[in-house]
Amino acid sequence: MLLSAPSIFARDSTVVTVHALLDAAYSSSFNAPPNHQRAFTLQPSRNNQLGLMQGIAGVELRNTHVRGKFAVQSGWFADVLWTGADTAVRWLSEAWAGVRLTEGIWLDAGVYPSHIGAESMIARDNLVLSRLYASDATPYVETGASLTWEESASTTIALHVLNGWQRITDNNDGIAVGTRITHRPTDNLAVTWSTFVGDEQPRGQEQQMRCYSNLWMSWTIATNTTLVAVADVGAQERTLNGYDVVWYLGAIAAYRISPAMQLAARIEHMNDQRNVLFTSASNQPFVSTSASANIDVRIGDNLLLRGEGRILQAPYAMFPSRTGLRMNDVFVTLSASYAFQLPILTQYTASSYQRRSSNP
Repeated sequence: MLLSAPSIFARDSTVVTVHALLDAAYSSSFNAPPNHQRAFTLQPSRNNQLGLMQGIAGVELRNTHVRGKFAVQSGWFADVLWTGADTAVRWLSEAWAGVRLTEGIWLDAGVYPSHIGAESMIARDNLVLSRLYASDATPYVETGASLTWEESASTTIALHVLNGWQRITDNNDGIAVGTRITHRPTDNLAVTWSTFVGDEQPRGQEQQMRCYSNLWMSWTIATNTTLVAVADVGAQERTLNGYDVVWYLGAIAAYRISPAMQLAARIEHMNDQRNVLFTSASNQPFVSTSASANIDVRIGDNLLLRGEGRILQAPYAMFPSRTGLRMNDVFVTLSASYAFQLPILTQYTASSYQRRSSNP
């Protein structure tokens, strides 16, 4: 793609960008869980250790007719992201390519960020340092193909055909299907609805269909205030009869004090009575409420310092500690991340330059 795009599409511009991210963190829980391993949170997943939470390096190509990205990763997040048959490719973050079929319609295929959820797998791109329960319970990355229709400046519709729920290697003979609709009625408001339908049982076992719906809204009330609301509901087919249901509600409020400082707070509740998405060590239903407070300090364009305090509460003892299971977990996390992106190839033909110059 890098070599052919400038010559094939001579009337267009081609931009190739390299990007890198290093996100180091330290997290400490009052529970002091054994083996330094925290339950139910993927970022941060390690306790009382200073280390690399996430490291990513990659290259991205953008052209009027083609696009693609390849990125590798390392760190705590990579250790828990891909499991089972995908353990051997924990170093892979993204690997996808796309082509524009016609005006406003793109076909992309490969390993790419999940179409479900309000948060990115890149911690510094989110309003709060750690993840929503709903984000950790749903895919961060998926493998398949997507057809995206930019219906208008305010509405985008996408159809996904996938290997499954957070999978590179397909574990059964069926495929999963997902959808995503994003609508922006105003510049300050965006509403996104995503769905997933697929069998998540390994090959050779009886089919159990999983259906999931994720609805979230981002509202910029003012230039310095943002609200995010999330509502999820899912159901998985039982072996005998009926469905097991899981639901989630969450909200985040962020207030920018200055260009360099931002505060954020979050409240959420996850109800997974039948352990469809979360499995607890006590084999109790996963029912938990969480609250957190976050502060960001940005130094220049590249360096971001973050601090977060978070409490997880449940009606059952299910959070690991040095003395057994407890009904709550309180922890503090500090992180420092450095990220940059740098164009390494920017090519304009005379015609594309003239078009751009005539409409600055």
